[in-house]
Amino acid sequence: MSTTILLPRTTTTTTNTCIYCGKCYTRKTSCDKHSILCELAHKSKRLKTCEEEETTNIPSTLQLYNIIQELAFKQQKMEEKMNEMQKWIDKKKKKLNVVHWLNTQFAPPAHFEARTRALMVIQEDISILIEQSFTQTVANILKRNLNPPKDGLVKEPIVCFTEKNSVFYIYKEDATTTKQWTKMEPAEFIYLLRIIHSKLLNALCTWRDLNNEKIKHNDNFADIYNKTVIKLMGADFNQESTLSKIRTPLYNHLKGDLKNMVEYDYEF
Repeated sequence: MSTTILLPRTTTTTTNTCIYCGKCYTRKTSCDKHSILCELAHKSKRLKTCEEEETTNIPSTLQLYNIIQELAFKQQKMEEKMNEMQKWIDKKKKKLNVVHWLNTQFAPPAHFEARTRALMVIQEDISILIEQSFTQTVANILKRNLNPPKDGLVKEPIVCFTEKNSVFYIYKEDATTTKQWTKMEPAEFIYLLRIIHSKLLNALCTWRDLNNEKIKHNDNFADIYNKTVIKLMGADFNQESTLSKIRTPLYNHLKGDLKNMVEYDYEF
């Protein structure tokens, strides 16, 4: 007769644990219900902690007052700058006729023709003419004799400005002896160069007289004199290239900056 032995049944229990507080439940449904409430409670604690962290650095009443005062000061400075900019814009909108402005502001002691006749050509200019070109010599004479505007003042009867390249204005006397500023015409620039050419010719004659014996008895010296005469007499004022080589360095020497003299746009 066989005997059957019954072993006890093993019961498998699944533990359901709350992920927020760690509490265990036998039934999953009970754990889920608990977790919903526990999640809300956990989030409330977290939000409270965050709020505490965020409110720890709230400025005091005095600090808020200082901040507001600083912002008001910055706003005032900004408004002042805006007002200055608006004034500048309003001025820039105005037009300035340069000829009219010159006539109302400056009256040089000598008019253009008189100042041209008074230009000084010296023996050193002949030494320059021997070594350099005719145009370089004339440009050097003009730069030595004429001065650019200084401290916002125009004292020469010939002036030019950076705002208008290679344009000159002269203070001239008309047929009725009325003196006024006007834009320089090409013929007037050539007149200026012809006066200097004539003065150079006279200076060269003086140089010849001073060195007459050397010219007669020294072939090298005679050759220098002849080449200088040819250089001087070969000047052609009808060639734009000749005029430009004198006009450009003279402009660079005489030009003034209108922005440092007036606060307007310029009408040429």
